[in-house]
Amino acid sequence: MREDDNMTNGKHEFTFDKLQKVVEKFTDRIRHAGRGNSQDFMPITVGTLMLKRIIDERTHYKRFLIQQLSKEGVTLDAFVEKNNTGKFKVDETALWSFRLDWSDVAQFPGNVEHASEGITYTDMDCIRKHGVGVDNHAYVPVDENGALITMKTGLVKFLANSFRNELFRQLFDVFNFTSLVGQRVSDTDRIVMDDACFDGILSELDPFDFSVHQEDRDIFADVYMELIGNYTGGGGKQSGEFFTPPSIVQNAVRFIRFDRELDNVKIGDPTAGVCTFAIEGVNAFSGGNQSLKDKVEVVVGEKSIRSGVLGATNIYLNGIEKSHVYIGDSITEYPEKLGQFSGKLDYIFANPPYGLKDYGIDHINKKDAVWKYGVPKKGDCEYAFLQVVMDLMNDRGQAVLVMPMNTLFKSSTKAIRKAILETGCVAGIVSLPPKLFQNTDIPVCLWILDKDRPDMSVDGGTPSVMMIDSSRDFKRDGKRNIWTPGSSMNVDAFQIYHEQKNINGYSCMVSYEQIKQSGYRLDTGAYIFNEEEELIDIKKVRNNMRQLTKALFADLYGNKALFNL
Repeated sequence: MREDDNMTNGKHEFTFDKLQKVVEKFTDRIRHAGRGNSQDFMPITVGTLMLKRIIDERTHYKRFLIQQLSKEGVTLDAFVEKNNTGKFKVDETALWSFRLDWSDVAQFPGNVEHASEGITYTDMDCIRKHGVGVDNHAYVPVDENGALITMKTGLVKFLANSFRNELFRQLFDVFNFTSLVGQRVSDTDRIVMDDACFDGILSELDPFDFSVHQEDRDIFADVYMELIGNYTGGGGKQSGEFFTPPSIVQNAVRFIRFDRELDNVKIGDPTAGVCTFAIEGVNAFSGGNQSLKDKVEVVVGEKSIRSGVLGATNIYLNGIEKSHVYIGDSITEYPEKLGQFSGKLDYIFANPPYGLKDYGIDHINKKDAVWKYGVPKKGDCEYAFLQVVMDLMNDRGQAVLVMPMNTLFKSSTKAIRKAILETGCVAGIVSLPPKLFQNTDIPVCLWILDKDRPDMSVDGGTPSVMMIDSSRDFKRDGKRNIWTPGSSMNVDAFQIYHEQKNINGYSCMVSYEQIKQSGYRLDTGAYIFNEEEELIDIKKVRNNMRQLTKALFADLYGNKALFNL
């Protein structure tokens, strides 16, 4: 490998803040330099970003391929043949496009050379950079009809439509950004960005490597959900969607006891969004071991078509070969979609929608086994999703759910909460810091479920629940907080959870009997105290007050002379 490959291939460090600034320029250009409005921000921005991501991922694959082929000598035919299999396969008319990196797209058509055979374009891709013996670095960019491509927007359209991978085709079909860029013929055209307008954005993106190998978190998901929050009329808020912050995603998976000896592991998320949580779960299970990743099958559900196809592409680009992505309602369409995996999932990670006015109660079969713990009222959507998760778990299944804090004590869900607690699978509750989300201040917690707990049969009764008050574990980041488990007490929160340690004022094991006596409340504040603080017995205080009152008035009546009575 060349030295520049070890330096992120000369690319700038890829961070959310930097990409966010590019996206802001993108949306400003759509609005001001182009003819767009807020409805155009999402398809053009996400469509372009995903095209770059696919091309950058292909470039990463080309580097790997060249290393393999260089041992036996690289020929252009061999290079094209190897490229045109698998995920990056293209139409026969687009075979020349394998020569392109994003640099070529950004510089097009500025990298023009005049040759005796006509106009050709000298590519800047890794073949020439690596100097592996391919003499001809020129290509003729022609479309599917053999016509010469001369415009940058024309090249982008051709590339986006050339992939034969069904996921990529579906992605670009759903976002359909290529219909909004191009050469404007008349004033009534729906073209938002022409070449001059589009050119600057492609160059802005060029310094960054968008391949999944350069990320320590799913930055694309961050940007996508910010676009939803900012440019779709509050789309996320209206549908109860709140994108799971990276600090929650990356830390929540650490509360799971992964069994890496399992074969055919199934990891899922019934409300997957762009699949960030599920992918993080796969990465936590595999720990960078490809053989472990190859054992994983991902099963997810997502109501939004856009989020669903983006999530499916996200899974694929992260090297997860086996997946089932169901686009539809994970509650009302559960039997015919996700319900096919009832009782089959090993690990589930979910951040269900919050506060829906109606989860679809009139469209479910209340006799289905999924509602064995009780049918939630139409406004208690969180308990509907909770039961979907429990139904998907197999007998050794584990799950982590991000839920609103009121799910721990809401009176309307008390009966269902009691029934679920009686199963013994509620292994832990972790209260989280405030202001973690970008678009809501709703306080949240983690529900940790485990159907095969090591302490499940202790004393033959219902096992205790491990509770952690992590509400003070955070660091400030502008107006928001970032969850830093254990930081307030300088402890390892995950070790505390797995070893079931009682830490004064921070964590404790709470018996089922204690929970029962407290009316099946699960809020950590009802059980975790500092020992220095005196616990107040309300009944005892009231009794003492009555005794003092009687004694006081007895003394008063015994001294009537003081009042001239």
